[in-house]
Amino acid sequence: VETVAQFGVVFLLFALGLEFSLAKLKAVGPVAVLGGLLQIVIFMFLCGILAMLCGGKLSEGVFVGSFLSMSSTAVVVKFLVERNSNNALHVQVTIGTLIFQ
Repeated sequence: VETVAQFGVVFLLFALGLEFSLAKLKAVGPVAVLGGLLQIVIFMFLCGILAMLCGGKLSEGVFVGSFLSMSSTAVVVKFLVERNSNNALHVQVTIGTLIFQ
């Protein structure tokens, strides 16, 4: 099962690479990097504070926040491609942010 799952991940990332070009990534790069960093840091901060308020350790909250802030790039790209909206600017920024994450 693990081997099949790894093949699935490779194929999904390959499909993602086919949908998004390097030129598009350069166009939305600064916004995607800033947005991605901001999203990750804010989510880690909020989860850390929430963990402390619930009696947990700050480091545990930050850890949970870091992996919860990662989203499924392949699922989002597949959804956007099915809607035929993958050339809109807001979609390109979203995909760039997901790739950065």
